[in-house]
Amino acid sequence: MTKDQKEANLKVDSHDDKREQILIGAEKLFTRYGYLKTTMDDIAEIAGLKKASLYYYYNSKDAIFRDVIMKEINNFIIEAKQKINVINDPIEKILSFCFFRLDYFQQFINLHNLSIHIIKEAEPYIKKLHKDFIQKEINYLKSLLDEGVKLKVFKNCDTEKIATLILDINDALKFKEFRKGELKFLSDIDYPKLKNDIRNIMILILEGLKN
Repeated sequence: MTKDQKEANLKVDSHDDKREQILIGAEKLFTRYGYLKTTMDDIAEIAGLKKASLYYYYNSKDAIFRDVIMKEINNFIIEAKQKINVINDPIEKILSFCFFRLDYFQQFINLHNLSIHIIKEAEPYIKKLHKDFIQKEINYLKSLLDEGVKLKVFKNCDTEKIATLILDINDALKFKEFRKGELKFLSDIDYPKLKNDIRNIMILILEGLKN
């Protein structure tokens, strides 16, 4: 490797490190104050940058928010694969994936003590990103269904459509809970009941897919 190549690699590493620093700080602000109240000035300050320098790395708050969400999604997918790929039974894999999604959501909520207000405030911005990010989950769940079809546990079916349907139903059950008027914090959700509801509906779906 030439001297110029080494210097170029150092610049890339430094650039990536600074972006990571920005995202860590921004995530703290978004979870504490919400998307709307967090400003680029706030993000620059927590990242130890001047505002003009922040724009060198990100041209908008939306771009930062997108990468914060993407970082969380990527972490989720990595952890999900590590947990689920050691399971042999396709049905147990899919159930475990659905439960892991809920557990990961609950842990994230408890860690940041997010209020219903902050989540609802960010919902329009999350929806803009949802289509891109949900595809990662669909692709992974599709691969689990494809494995079940290959092993003749499940009948031949449109696994992408089934994966999409499973995620839609899981999310509908989850969002139904946190839209209840009496809840102030997402940590107030009755997660054991929600997990049981997900289990019951998933068993019905998976039984219908069996060969």
